[in-house]
Amino acid sequence: MSDPIVEVRGLTKRFGEFTAVDGVSFEIHPGEILGLLGPNGAGKTTTIQMLLGLITPTAGSIRMFGLDLARHRETILSQINFSSTYISMPYSLTVEENLRVVARLYGLKDVRRHIDDVVKKLEMEEFRTKVTRKLSSGQMTRLTLAKAFLTEPKVLFLDEPTGSLDPDIAHKTRSLLKEVRRSTGLSMLYTSHNMREIGSIPAAYTLARSCWEEREEKMKLHRIVALLTRHLYLYRRSLPRLMEIFYWPFLDLVVWGFITVYLMRFQGQLPGVVTFFLGALILWDVLFRAQQGITISFLEEIWARNLMNLFASPLKPSEFLAATMAMSVFKVAAVSIVMVVAALVFYSYNIFVIGLSLIPFVLNLIVAGWTIGVLTTSLIMRFGQEAEVLAWGMVFLFQPISCVFYPLEVLPRWLQAVAWANPAAHIFEGMRAVINGATLPLMHLAWAIGLNLFYLALMVVWFHYTFSVCKERGLLVRVGE
Repeated sequence: MSDPIVEVRGLTKRFGEFTAVDGVSFEIHPGEILGLLGPNGAGKTTTIQMLLGLITPTAGSIRMFGLDLARHRETILSQINFSSTYISMPYSLTVEENLRVVARLYGLKDVRRHIDDVVKKLEMEEFRTKVTRKLSSGQMTRLTLAKAFLTEPKVLFLDEPTGSLDPDIAHKTRSLLKEVRRSTGLSMLYTSHNMREIGSIPAAYTLARSCWEEREEKMKLHRIVALLTRHLYLYRRSLPRLMEIFYWPFLDLVVWGFITVYLMRFQGQLPGVVTFFLGALILWDVLFRAQQGITISFLEEIWARNLMNLFASPLKPSEFLAATMAMSVFKVAAVSIVMVVAALVFYSYNIFVIGLSLIPFVLNLIVAGWTIGVLTTSLIMRFGQEAEVLAWGMVFLFQPISCVFYPLEVLPRWLQAVAWANPAAHIFEGMRAVINGATLPLMHLAWAIGLNLFYLALMVVWFHYTFSVCKERGLLVRVGE
């Protein structure tokens, strides 16, 4: 007999004093279907989540293709896939858009041919262009199966894949799985609580309630582009998301514009008031949108219950962060264009009066926004739904010590020391110095760059640590609940 393609030894997972999986061992050989039978709560789903690298085992080992999962996650996950009735796909995308994102995430070539083949195989042509939220439960199950078949995996994990299908489609699905196994040699792990369903599987392993360091490789551009594409698809048919970019920044500018028009009456006492206030507002929005680009992108995945799909793929946390940072740059660019044009048209204000000094200011504000965004995302990932409000509130905790609309010297002395450690305060202080006719404030710029690099590196390390903790405690698959 050939060597096993999946080899599990003594797999155990404990959550505190509760043992979810207790000493499970099995092998799957090439072309074999192994049935995993057990009642609800027996640990079937937890076992699959450990096999997908979503939960860190308490004890035991997982090897696939002769490689240890903990050390070769990316290599292994690029050759496997899964389908589950408990996981959906992003609701706001069409069926074809979802499949296109998955294809790019796995770096498939000839994406159109792969999608056409899987759509035909699963009889999905009639709802191929339908928005996912409008699918029936049976159609949604077929979509998750299509996602699994699309990447042509060598091993497929199926967590109760026919649970929401009518008997006829369920029978066709089982027949399809057997046919794929015969024609491709695909190995499968098939879980169910239905003894009759598992009875048709050649081999079975029973779970009963009574018994029951990754090496980082280089980031892959195609996975970052796949995530970026997934989020850009959302703007095709979503007016509220477009309003976030165009309407709310414009409304902010109008309100503050009227305030500055009023303050212009006191131009003698308040020189440069328009430049100070409108310039500060536009630059503050750069920081705010940079932070939102990361946190809202993460929340979109939570709301769509898509995190398990993403992190059961070869996608690395660093690639996820890179994609959200790219998304934040897109949002910053779009919002900045709206505000700069509106300020010029309605108030004859040109932000570029700051000159070339504007470039290092803006770049530092984007990095400061990323730092706050990564911190917020880590907290939401760790504490779940109750922390989602931080996506909008966290950045404003830093506003008083960012000195956006007033100089650092107006703060109490003890608070000035705190603000000095905030890179945003140096950026806005530097902006005011330039507006007042001073040369480029190199000291403030150096402080901003140094603090930004330190804080961003610290937050990225913190994000990876939080990600590991969430895998260890099984929180990653429950974020948002």
